[in-house]
Amino acid sequence: MQKKLVRIAELHAPITKLAIFMLGDMIQGEQIGHKVDLAELERDAYGQKYEIIIPGLSNFLVNLLQVYPEIHVYGIRGNHGRPGKYASLRTNWDTDVYMALKMTLSQYERIKFYIEADEFYQIVELDGWKFFLVHGDQVPVTRNLPLYGFRTRVMNWYTSIGGVEKVPFHFLCSGHFHTRWDFYANTIRCIGNGSFVTDDQWVLNVLGLVGQCCQETFGIHKRRGISWTYPLSLDKE
Repeated sequence: MQKKLVRIAELHAPITKLAIFMLGDMIQGEQIGHKVDLAELERDAYGQKYEIIIPGLSNFLVNLLQVYPEIHVYGIRGNHGRPGKYASLRTNWDTDVYMALKMTLSQYERIKFYIEADEFYQIVELDGWKFFLVHGDQVPVTRNLPLYGFRTRVMNWYTSIGGVEKVPFHFLCSGHFHTRWDFYANTIRCIGNGSFVTDDQWVLNVLGLVGQCCQETFGIHKRRGISWTYPLSLDKE
């Protein structure tokens, strides 16, 4: 991922800012039998956070400062980070990871964090274009495919969350389903992200699909919005 982002910076120079949308499920959690099978749990939440995620992401972000003048990280929570059904929604391993990462990198002024701990979504404005970030577990799966539910839910969010704003958001970015998609719900472009794993049993069992080991990357033009996209395959050079 790091190598490919460096290459993108070279191809599309100059890029003034790298915005990273962390869409939840950064950590597997420990809800065995509910969110994760025991055989899949290689480390407890402590090990996931301090042995893998914080060291790995810190190194990743600091190295990217060599080619990107600014890095802005936007974080929302997922469903795997919930410690239990009786816990506060603010108590989430994803939010905890984002805050720990922010404190770890506090000395780097060119890395900024925008963490949403209260709402399940975050609206981010970049060059005048608004992005609605959501994990995606709020969307029902209809006919074994989430796209049907997304079309309806996106239009509902557009009118209910937007309030008095004429255009509350132009794009929607989500995770959760471990598979990539890119479609329009009326005028709103909806982008679903892949995952970081190749052997994805969840999406095969639940949706009957093959998960894509990729991360969606795109460039933003002030007048055109998203002007180029790269579904970066992480299992291929």
